[in-house]
Amino acid sequence: MIKPIFTYCLFILLNINVLAQKILKLDSGINPNAMVYQVGSEIVFQIAGEKNNWHYSQIEAIDTEKKQIRIATGVVIIDDITAVRNLNPYPFLRSVSMGLKVFAGTGAMLSGIGMAKGDDASPNFLKFSCATGVAGWILGICVRHKTYYLGKNRRSKLRALDLTPM
Repeated sequence: MIKPIFTYCLFILLNINVLAQKILKLDSGINPNAMVYQVGSEIVFQIAGEKNNWHYSQIEAIDTEKKQIRIATGVVIIDDITAVRNLNPYPFLRSVSMGLKVFAGTGAMLSGIGMAKGDDASPNFLKFSCATGVAGWILGICVRHKTYYLGKNRRSKLRALDLTPM
């Protein structure tokens, strides 16, 4: 009786996927944590010949033999993709940026209340809060997205992989 319960718990805890998967993997020589796109994942990419035109779509199917992906607007050949953008490359720094902005807003509000009551330290704390807000704003701009450029002479490559068990 213990063995079936243990096996069932093991399957739940390990979340073993027994089905074959087709994935789109971004291999980058710079970033050891490669991005992986599966069916249903959202991808932001740029196609050759379309400068400053970013496509934001959800992957509906991946064809590893023809090396193409199907999105809502049509079919895209993987070799035609020249750049891929990651919209959340540094989640920790983005949360730090948001925390600095919240601190700045709260500090400015409390400084305003203190200055209305006639507190002498409130103008200095207002300056500190504004400097913190500017630092959070600049940090937010620096970590808003990361672009990986693809091509023959680049380190990054986009590969379609079929993980069918043999």
